[in-house]
Amino acid sequence: MGLRTLSGLELNGGNVSLRIEDEAEAWFATMAMTTAEEGIEEIIVTLEAEQELPPPVFEVELMTRGRDGQMIWAPIYGQQGNVPEWRPMSVRFVSDFAHQVPVLALVGPGGVNRLTFSCSETMHEVAMLGDQSERKCAVRLSVRFFDHGGAPLQRYEVRFRVDARACPFYTAIPEAVAWLSGFGGVAPAMSVPDVGRKPFYSTWYGYHREMTAEAIEQEAALAARLGMEGMLTDDGWQVMRPATAASNEPFYSYVGDWVPDRRKFPKFADHVARVRAMGFSYLLWFAVPFAGLHSQAYAAFRDKLLYVSDRLGVGVLDPRFPEVREHLISKLEKALRSWKLDGLKLDFIDWFRIDGEDPMDPENPGGRDMCSVPEAVCRLMTELMTRLRALKPDLLIEFRQAYIGPRIRSFANLLRAGDCPFSCLANRLRTANLRLTSGTTAVHSDMLQWDVEDSAEAAALQLLNVFFSVPQISMRLAELPPRHVRMLAFWLRFWRKHRVTLLDGAFQPHNPDAMMDLIEARGAKESVLVVYTAGQVVEADVRAKRSVFIVNATGAATLPVRVRGAVRTARACDCTGKAQPCPVPRTGLRELAVPPSGLLELRG
Repeated sequence: MGLRTLSGLELNGGNVSLRIEDEAEAWFATMAMTTAEEGIEEIIVTLEAEQELPPPVFEVELMTRGRDGQMIWAPIYGQQGNVPEWRPMSVRFVSDFAHQVPVLALVGPGGVNRLTFSCSETMHEVAMLGDQSERKCAVRLSVRFFDHGGAPLQRYEVRFRVDARACPFYTAIPEAVAWLSGFGGVAPAMSVPDVGRKPFYSTWYGYHREMTAEAIEQEAALAARLGMEGMLTDDGWQVMRPATAASNEPFYSYVGDWVPDRRKFPKFADHVARVRAMGFSYLLWFAVPFAGLHSQAYAAFRDKLLYVSDRLGVGVLDPRFPEVREHLISKLEKALRSWKLDGLKLDFIDWFRIDGEDPMDPENPGGRDMCSVPEAVCRLMTELMTRLRALKPDLLIEFRQAYIGPRIRSFANLLRAGDCPFSCLANRLRTANLRLTSGTTAVHSDMLQWDVEDSAEAAALQLLNVFFSVPQISMRLAELPPRHVRMLAFWLRFWRKHRVTLLDGAFQPHNPDAMMDLIEARGAKESVLVVYTAGQVVEADVRAKRSVFIVNATGAATLPVRVRGAVRTARACDCTGKAQPCPVPRTGLRELAVPPSGLLELRG
């Protein structure tokens, strides 16, 4: 009897079951349910044994009626859908300390929450699944534990929060994440210096690895005039490969020693000082886990790896070794101190994982002082932040989707959307999802790029689709056509003026089943709405002397607007800020002229 099933918890028209793989029947499992508040239930699952044992694989599943759910929301890169269980495109992902957030949500018409399902395990790996059961016309939400084993234990408890309130999904999901953050071991979120909430310039898409100190400084001078205050020098500043290296070497074969390339940066500290003197905070990129196969780091730690990626040409260091943690921390500490940096972009943290077989023998750790990789990454980050913040208390740290969960978020103050070059739709979904799960941490867009031969209106869409996050620009500014420069200057100026509303106002992404085609931020005295689909009716409530700013990101030249309240003044402009004719509209549903990628301002 290797597989046991417990069921019987009836919840919101569904059934909760627990399946445990326990060959020796050594574990006693219980499930209990309690009402947290009206519409919200908590399920407590407990496993106990008479002595410490390796934990069993088990799965908790909630099977519920469709309840007019139109989609399953998940935090993974904006991927969300509603697909049968027999197809491989189900919403499934792994969550742990450095991966994702253990939350799934069934969302109905109009973005109304039908069921938001969250799991309290935020350190160790859990496999999340959300899909449809075609035969039962039901929705299945499940979490699977200990697929890759775990340290021996005698008792394990995990909780699930099931929110069936008929509230907006953009209310249910942040509240579920706040619930996760309330469990022991989750440190308070890292504070965000003001510059972390202002536009950044990033070198990556504009230059890739072709940047030089001179090029960055020229871009900084132009970026400063456009209102950017953060400079992020990405991959390519470091020594990459000798001139004698084969041209077909994998991408990262020489990373890991973190020495500036003196051909590009003759005196790196002087370069940083010159950029900071222009008013920038300077951040530098590091691929933290990587030791390139031709690096000194690989030679030193080749027997202290989690795995090797032949595709990238790197070994991934094993943070369970104390000497590996010290090596990584000392490298980053030295960079911050020697070059007077303001912050670090710590990349590829989610590559700290077991890929295939764990190289550690449980009976012989071989010098490792920890067994769990997620716990070792947590310890690495804890020790790193303690030492870096001792050097610079207002340090800026950027993480990248998908290491975004409530535990790891306490070690960063900037969370950037995962790479989606030239895709404004993906950037919109990724930044919106991050806004729902990131609390007070600053959400940054993936770096923006566009075709310089395209129209300024089309180029503006890259920025308008990430308007509710901090924009990172990654174009060669000196090569932009004059109208593109005017467009960028206008919209960045508008963004900076209204950033408190955009970043701190009530965040309301509407119609998730239509890719969030209307997003709104509501402040105390103003609202900013960006509409992305032509024909979408925009509600403009100018009562109580509110100002409503409507951004037309549809490509059309008019917008249907339902005006509520008496409009005193109206103003429209194109994507460069040039004024356009705009009569004051009367109350009711009106078709108003708003230029593509332009702005309509209504004041009550």
